[in-house]
Amino acid sequence: MSAADEILDVVDEHDRVVGRLPRGQVYAQGLRHRCVFVRARDAEGRLFVHRRTPTKLVFPSLHDMFVGGVVGAGESYDDAALREAEEELGVSGLPRPEFLLKFLYDGGARGSWWSAVYEVRCELPVNPQVEEVAWHAFLTEEEVEGRLRDWEWVPDGLAAYERLRALRAADRARGARGRTPGRVRQVSEFVRNVRLWFAPEEVRREGETPDYRFSLANERTFLAWLRTALALVGGGFAVDQFLPDLRWGWRVGLALALLGRACCAPCGR
Repeated sequence: MSAADEILDVVDEHDRVVGRLPRGQVYAQGLRHRCVFVRARDAEGRLFVHRRTPTKLVFPSLHDMFVGGVVGAGESYDDAALREAEEELGVSGLPRPEFLLKFLYDGGARGSWWSAVYEVRCELPVNPQVEEVAWHAFLTEEEVEGRLRDWEWVPDGLAAYERLRALRAADRARGARGRTPGRVRQVSEFVRNVRLWFAPEEVRREGETPDYRFSLANERTFLAWLRTALALVGGGFAVDQFLPDLRWGWRVGLALALLGRACCAPCGR
């Protein structure tokens, strides 16, 4: 069976299957379908880069930093990622690729396709399919960056690469914020609270307005605990002052017990 006759799932803007058609017809009509992109690294962490053959149905003879392809009808993204990676790299026994992200790529006149991006470690000697790959090499990320402007790349793969780069930058930024010294965070929080004093209208944006019924109920409960604590404190002093005939050990022990219970009362214990 030729590549154009392969049956694909046609999907909508929410990635729900709405039909099935041969790949050639899907391409000709610009129908939305599913694809996988797998970034393959060797044992040294270098990226597998290749140039597509001139016979490819889409983007012939362009460079790509991913292996992958279309998801077959009824096939999952995960299964397609592993299948495409092993087929294009010419290996078997790869670990299951790790999912990174998914996005809807807009190819203009070519249509759009849901693109699931993965990464896999390939420590096996590769033997790419001659029908798919005209040239290949493992390059460092710096070498890939240096060739982004010099070589012509497949546009959907380049879009996936840019999204991964943005995701990595966001992760680094979050990590940097997480490493902010505690003293700096405290000062920042103090400045923020002071600013709210001079901009009371901003307070409404800081959270949801609480239900006053629960607030009043909590206040009444807390006041009841305070009354109970005061009563216990008074009882403790009363035992010590007005029961002189009680043995000293019993009198002091009972007074301390009442005072201790009074300390716990405001905590609701």
